[in-house]
Amino acid sequence: YTEGTELAQTADNLRQAGLPVRSVELIMHPNQTIDLAPGDAMTVLRMVEALEDLDDVKQVFHNLTLNPEVLAEMAG
Repeated sequence: YTEGTELAQTADNLRQAGLPVRSVELIMHPNQTIDLAPGDAMTVLRMVEALEDLDDVKQVFHNLTLNPEVLAEMAG
């Protein structure tokens, strides 16, 4: 992990040290997560999916905890 402002320099430092860098990606990791009832979580996930389907959207992040109940409902 590194700060976003140091991402390129960190990747360059790793390469210069002879370490293979397979990918460099900026992600947003939440400091706090939320637990929702499975039905509410599915509503949020459908909204996230709809946002991801928009042509001008590159990536969508959320702070939803995907507990086993939510995962089971997603699979079902």
